[in-house]
Amino acid sequence: MISLQNLGMSYGERDLFTKVSLQLNEGVRYGITGANGSGKSTLLKIIAGRDIPTEGKIDIQKGTRIAYLEQNLPLESGETAIQIVVAGDEILAKALAERDNPNADPAHAGEVEEIIMSREGYRAESEAARLLSGLGLPDEVHNIPANKLSGGQLMRVLLARSLFAKGEVLLLDEPTNHLDMPGIKWLENFILYEFQGMLLLITHDRGFLSALSEQILDVDYKTITIFNMNYNRFVGARTLAAEQKEREAEAAKKKIAELTEFIDRFKAKASKA
Repeated sequence: MISLQNLGMSYGERDLFTKVSLQLNEGVRYGITGANGSGKSTLLKIIAGRDIPTEGKIDIQKGTRIAYLEQNLPLESGETAIQIVVAGDEILAKALAERDNPNADPAHAGEVEEIIMSREGYRAESEAARLLSGLGLPDEVHNIPANKLSGGQLMRVLLARSLFAKGEVLLLDEPTNHLDMPGIKWLENFILYEFQGMLLLITHDRGFLSALSEQILDVDYKTITIFNMNYNRFVGARTLAAEQKEREAEAAKKKIAELTEFIDRFKAKASKA
């Protein structure tokens, strides 16, 4: 569904990753790992179309809907939490606005109604309320203006918006930051049992990452590597690899010490130098 071809991203003289070629498959849940600053969030922004890579290209199957958890989405001050969430489905939101516009062309009324019906528009507000409640926002704040919400409340609204969008691809960057434990568990169950598409997830919550990841995209050493395993197995494999490298390094140090001692012993003897 998504193909990265010789993809590279740099900021000035600093390369995040170069010559990355990967195929991301439909319906797979990918956990993204790597050190802070390695380019994890940048990768999501490129896939979402928010950033342009400095080299290579990204091919996304035509018609694929991508839902991205926006961190700094500009909002109308009068918009309520429910309205913000429903607006996550842009096609539905446009159809609802046209239906409610007194100056709309009546000739398109049937077409607009068909769009609303096909996207379950008459259940939109109740579905938005369900998502908000699941993420820990009580009913009393669902219909207050966005500018009355706290920062943590607004981030939950934006998370609900990304879930409401019903994308075939869901991009989540630290979605648990403002959630309590019930909210995190609700989100985990929603993704496991209701979301059917491809997930690309960045999170510092290792339990959450372990529960959801089927494959790992590791952003490290200026490249991105796919590991066909969940996060727990990935950590185990990485630990074994690190231990193996450490053993090899110790063996090399021992060999160097032996050779150095041998050289020091015999370099002064002309017959053995």
